[in-house]
Formats: sequence, structure tokens, C-alpha cells
Amino acid sequence: MDKKELTIRQIPCVLYGAPAKRVFVYVHGKCGCKEEAEAFAGNVTSRGYQVLAMDLPGHGNRKAEAERFVPWEVAPELGRIYDTIRENYEAVSLYAGSIGAYFSLLGFPEGAFRRVLLAAPVLDMERLICRMMEWASVTPKQLESEGEIPVDFGDPLSWRYYQYAREHPVSHSLGPTAVLYPQRDHLTERETAERFSNRFGARLTVMPDAGHFLHTQEQLAALQKWISDEAFREE
Repeated sequence: MDKKELTIRQIPCVLYGAPAKRVFVYVHGKCGCKEEAEAFAGNVTSRGYQVLAMDLPGHGNRKAEAERFVPWEVAPELGRIYDTIRENYEAVSLYAGSIGAYFSLLGFPEGAFRRVLLAAPVLDMERLICRMMEWASVTPKQLESEGEIPVDFGDPLSWRYYQYAREHPVSHSLGPTAVLYPQRDHLTERETAERFSNRFGARLTVMPDAGHFLHTQEQLAALQKWISDEAFREE
């Protein structure tokens, strides 16, 4: 499989596949990197697609930028990448996972993609932060007063992040969408996934006995099958 390292808007990227008229943009989640797109690319490049993946701030070749892994930085960045590449292809599609899906839903324009695949997506950040505050027994008033509060299950709770999430809910569809929801996802509730799917007409697939982080051989095989089913639907 062809692989080319490149830079777009000063962002390190990788392009998989032979020259083609169709491309999938791949957006990783937390702790990911552009190279994790290789497994996805192996699934779709044989069907006439290229795959473009980038390192988000704080990841891959951008680890020194960890403080910028926030939606008000990442979402505009994704929009700029889309503006740069969209004229080069007849069809642009999207694959995004976890928090990469949330960033994508904020950063890309309405109807931008021919098809959209969202795997274990974060779909309602305000709701997620509220749940995290409940887990940590923190009230909104406390968070506003202190600005940031460390927790023992992840990054500190942030009043700025909470306010941003409240002011920037997911408001539009990026195109015909398929959602893969792990049955035991602790970050996104099933009700949230169903509400999103009903609102935007997305096809919702539930992966049984799976948590947010898909990692077993069975889960990864099911993920690849779902990708094949949805990426090439009606082709």
C-alpha cells in the first residue's frame, strides 16, 4: 500500500493509497496518531479510496502541543484541512473515532462528506462533562470557582471546557452517517447515541459486550466488518 508523508497547513499528515478520486479523512481520538489509520486504509484503499490522516495537537509528531488538544483549537484546524483538500477529490468521506468524532462534528461544515463513519463517538460533550462532575462529586459552582479541578480518572475538569461545550453543541450533520456504538461505552450513553441518530438520520449499529476502547481481536474484526459494510454501502 502506498504511503506518503506530507504537511498540510503546518500539520503532519500521512496519505495512504494510490492516487484516486475519492478520499477518506481519518480523525483519531485521544492517545491516537495519524499512523493508526493504516488498518483502516488497508480496508478501503483496495476499493479506490485514499486515506488522509493527521496528527492532532499533543499526539504523534505534535506531542509538545498537548495543551492545544481542545475543541476550540482542533475544530478550526480540521476545517482548514478540509478547505485545503476538498478541491482535489470528487468525493470526500470521513472516519472519526471517540473524541475525534466530537471535534469533527464541530470543525467540518454541514454536509461536507459523501459518507461519515463514527466509531465509539463522543456525541454530547456537555453531557459527558456533567457526568464526570458527578463521578468526582464536583458541582458546576465549584468548577467555576476553581477553574480546573484534578480528578483521578483522566484530565482535570475545566470550567472553560465546560462552558465551551455548553455554547457549542453538535448542531448539524456532516453527511449520510453511520454510528458504531459499543454496548458498554462509559463515555457516551446509549440514549445519547440514539438521540443523535434519530436527529440526523444516522444508521446506528450496537457492538455487543464492548466498551469504549475497542481492543480485542473479536472487537477489531467486528470494527473492520462494520467499516466495510458502511464505507461501501450502495456501491
